[in-house]
Amino acid sequence: MFRVDALCCLCLIFGLAIVRAEQPPANDHPPQPTKQFSKPVHANGVDFEVAAEPLWHRPAKIYGVGHAPIELRITNRSDQNLTFELGDHLLVSLRGANDTELVLCAVPQKFLPQSLKVAAGKSETVALATELVHTRIGQVCLGLRSDSGWNWLTDDLLAGKYRLRLAYENKQQANAAWLGKMKTESLEIEIKDAP
Repeated sequence: MFRVDALCCLCLIFGLAIVRAEQPPANDHPPQPTKQFSKPVHANGVDFEVAAEPLWHRPAKIYGVGHAPIELRITNRSDQNLTFELGDHLLVSLRGANDTELVLCAVPQKFLPQSLKVAAGKSETVALATELVHTRIGQVCLGLRSDSGWNWLTDDLLAGKYRLRLAYENKQQANAAWLGKMKTESLEIEIKDAP
């Protein structure tokens, strides 16, 4: 009887220890916002969606960098494999609350895959390594970092709400390239000053 009680006590002790070990540690950092996707836009057999986190933080210190990735998800609904030549053809659009266009420029080829192939019935996602950067002149700009420096997409972005879209057009038929023109639906992005 003593052995059974001792074994039960050991199991109870170990069981409690296991429960405590499985509890998540106290969270010192706030949870990261999950990325949001726009409604798909269908064009010539393909769905296009822009994705981004709903909240971007302006870095407080000069040379500070804030996470602000933008993604394009392409879903090939056709029965053929398709190729997308995105470099210099993928446009980023960011509009302010008063509907002013703050950026509408093509993403240079060096920041995108040479040629993106999307198999029939499959999806591929292209991530733009965009970041908010506090420049030495005190502006917070959206940019893309390369080995040779920054490619700025905007001037100073103040705290507030913005609408983000991507656009793409291809008129050249080659290598099973997708032909057409599209603009994604808008996503609302809020930019806040760093906590």
